[in-house]
Amino acid sequence: MKRIVSLIYLVVIHSCLLAYPPSNLFIEGEYNCFNAHIPETFGNTHFIVGFPHDQIATTSKKSEKAEKKIEKSADLNELKQVLFSPDDNLAQALISLIKKETKRINVAIYSFTNKDIAQALIDAKSRGVDVQVICDPSNMKDRYSKIGLLQAAGIRVHEYNPDYVKDKRSNLLHHKFVVFSDCLWTGSFNFTNAANERNQENAVILTNMQAVKQFSDQFDRIMQQRCVGCQEGKKKLSTAQHNEKNGSQLAMHSKKKKVA
Repeated sequence: MKRIVSLIYLVVIHSCLLAYPPSNLFIEGEYNCFNAHIPETFGNTHFIVGFPHDQIATTSKKSEKAEKKIEKSADLNELKQVLFSPDDNLAQALISLIKKETKRINVAIYSFTNKDIAQALIDAKSRGVDVQVICDPSNMKDRYSKIGLLQAAGIRVHEYNPDYVKDKRSNLLHHKFVVFSDCLWTGSFNFTNAANERNQENAVILTNMQAVKQFSDQFDRIMQQRCVGCQEGKKKLSTAQHNEKNGSQLAMHSKKKKVA
């Protein structure tokens, strides 16, 4: 009987080794037949046929090194935080960033009905922060929109002009981003109670300054060319002219194909 049990044990071990090469047996997070209950003394008091003893003894050290690499990459100030609603309080996270800002805040938003975020922006304006907002024109008709409060507080609000191109199809200012002096907030999160408390939404906070600059440049481009009352917005462009003027990647790609 003992021989039969031993034989079955060896067959199971052999099958696992074939399914999971030794180099991958102990990678943290991998689901395999060995990661469920591994004693702390494994490698000193246990062994696996065909698996080098020194590799078993050093797997925990390798995991520690991998974790340190992750921590080090986080210190490179690329990705600061990832948030989801309704699991995380996205509105409060954004308000915290607004409260810390001392220089400038540029907001591009589709829907804005959250009064707490509006008040945080008004407070920022009161302490000398340069606050500007670009919004979709639907906010001007929504009785719950807080855009009027921002305007009353002296914050510069720019209404997106969907007619800046000669195109009968509708288009929206569908952005949901905020540019700060040293970081960027972007994602699917509208500034509404529904987005904060019920919807499945996301937001990421980036401190990559190249991304901050690109979003800042896009904010300026929309403000200068695509908003109600802006100088260039008075000249309606065809879709092709718009793509040509703004160096759209699609237009550039089509040009390259023609040349080729």
